[in-house]
Amino acid sequence: MELTEDPDSTAFDINEVLSQDQNMTAQVLRMANSIYYGYSRRIATVTDAIIHIGFNAVRSIVLAASVSKILKKELEGYSMGQGQLWVHSQCAAVFTRLLAKKVKYRSVELAYTATLLHDIGKLILNSYVNEAYQDVIDTANKGRVTFDQAEVAILGFNHSEV
Repeated sequence: MELTEDPDSTAFDINEVLSQDQNMTAQVLRMANSIYYGYSRRIATVTDAIIHIGFNAVRSIVLAASVSKILKKELEGYSMGQGQLWVHSQCAAVFTRLLAKKVKYRSVELAYTATLLHDIGKLILNSYVNEAYQDVIDTANKGRVTFDQAEVAILGFNHSEV
């Protein structure tokens, strides 16, 4: 991630680091060859993929791979099974990337990253919410307020703030 932010870095520099991780290499190549980028020929090297998708997209891939393990945990406090937070976060982030690209938002990958991490506060609050979850649900249902508003009513803050 540091290399993608360094203005003196090259695609070759990033390739040196990415190539040490088979999973990351595969993800970068998969992204570069996806319909999303619509390149007319198959991209076979990581360096070509980095040049094609750009440093920001590579940063997003690295971030997603880094947080996937923690986002795949079960969140008993939020009644979310193993992997549910990851699926929700990834689907929302991919949709945001597509939407940002369609409206020509200038920081498409920033929008992706922000959305990928939008519920990360749930990981932190998980154990606290475990005891109060039913109260939060009841408050949301009875008061016809959002889940975030119910969290504030019960806990004094919500997962988005955290």
